[in-house]
Amino acid sequence: MYTRNIFQRSTHIRSSFRFPPHPITRLLSTPSPSTLSSSSTTTSPSTLSSSNTTTTSTTPPYYRKLTNKEILAYHTNGYLTINNIILPHELSLAQKIFNKFMNKELAVEGNDYGIHTPGLVNVTAYTLYHPLETLEFFYELQLRCYSIAKQLYSQPPLLALDYVQLLRKLPNHPTAIFPPHQDFTYWPKSLSKQFDMRTATISVAINKANQENGCLWVLPESHVSQLEYKGSGRDTLQSSRTQGGGVIQQHLDPKDINKRVFLPLEAGDITIHDAFILHGSEGNQHLQNTRDTAIFAYRAPSMIAFERQIGFRHSYNDKDEVLKQIRETYFP
Repeated sequence: MYTRNIFQRSTHIRSSFRFPPHPITRLLSTPSPSTLSSSSTTTSPSTLSSSNTTTTSTTPPYYRKLTNKEILAYHTNGYLTINNIILPHELSLAQKIFNKFMNKELAVEGNDYGIHTPGLVNVTAYTLYHPLETLEFFYELQLRCYSIAKQLYSQPPLLALDYVQLLRKLPNHPTAIFPPHQDFTYWPKSLSKQFDMRTATISVAINKANQENGCLWVLPESHVSQLEYKGSGRDTLQSSRTQGGGVIQQHLDPKDINKRVFLPLEAGDITIHDAFILHGSEGNQHLQNTRDTAIFAYRAPSMIAFERQIGFRHSYNDKDEVLKQIRETYFP
């Protein structure tokens, strides 16, 4: 199996911009909560950096303005990393909410809390039980991520928040792996032609992520064809829904193994990836440290409407027939 020195730096495009590590005053207005679920009332990307309202706060609403180069890099490569979406002095606020879910102080129901893969704690669809507006800093964090998604896909209809997820890779669990896959392969084949498949999945590093504790890796430009990555075949792992719901594993072509790019992050940084890019992550080999990640996934309103119409909420408690319909195997 291919491994890379964990201290080797990856060569992916990373934004060099960092927010200042102290509170500042910004001429910004916070988008209305109604923008989170309605594309018709969403603030356009051009309004992210100007307003008539001055906001001063110890956790001000920073909205990161992407450069044209960054937007082009995302669409060319299929991914992007951005530093310091969470400012250093705010990390404890994000970690507080994250840990409350992991410790079950903030409870979800049934299988939406579980270890569906050995060594991988998964909290899914937590907004079904706790609206984001009640989750303190997580509400602000989602607004920041949403502003990034809107800039990457600025043509209407604008993307909207589809689902949320929290992941913790436990220490010394090399089996806590996300096998190689493309996110779109979990949707029926017909949907890739029937619906708007634009997606921005944002992974927020709640603590430091590197190769040792299982950071994300991607295969650059594997999204370009918007087709299934052929590689050397595929498997569907873990047939029990409560044990992972039929995880798709696409096998890397040997010639592509060394083309993978690992995406190490400092706490507070993010990655964004396209639904068609091949990606995965290795297990956590660190003896003490977890790898903690918060995910905010944005999709086109038509896709979200279809999902909700048939009862799919990205919850492990969704009905079996719903899961079967939405996760009809893409491959013949």
